[in-house]
Amino acid sequence: MGVSQGTPPQSFRQSPVRKNQPDMNQTRQTSPGFITRVGRFLPLALVGIFFLTGCDQFPGIAYPNVYVLYRQSLVGAGRVLILKNDSTKYLHELTITITRNGQEIARKGIARELAPGDSIQVGWVELGVALKTGDNIKIYAKGYIAPWVGKVW
Repeated sequence: MGVSQGTPPQSFRQSPVRKNQPDMNQTRQTSPGFITRVGRFLPLALVGIFFLTGCDQFPGIAYPNVYVLYRQSLVGAGRVLILKNDSTKYLHELTITITRNGQEIARKGIARELAPGDSIQVGWVELGVALKTGDNIKIYAKGYIAPWVGKVW
């Protein structure tokens, strides 16, 4: 018995595609699931709550609002940093970090509390190192996410 090389038997032929039958090669499109809907809604809800309650409810939004000046040291070498609280709120647990040539040279707590409008002066006596022109400064305060960043001039 030989194998005929004609048309394949009826059982091996492809059936014609019906128009109401979906094509299996296409991806199935469904409505978004619960997690997808929550994932889209949650950020909008958080932003809405933030604006409805007011920015003052979230103290850790930005860097501390300080005004910084410098002057030459009267005794010893280096510069003195004059730090003024330029906001209407108390600043708590102020910390300063000094970086020179990419290396941190000092990190000190400079004030436990600074009232609105008050200022303090920080020099080599408080820091243990003389401030030089070009040093990078970061001023941190409790309740704020980012530090105030500046450079000694």
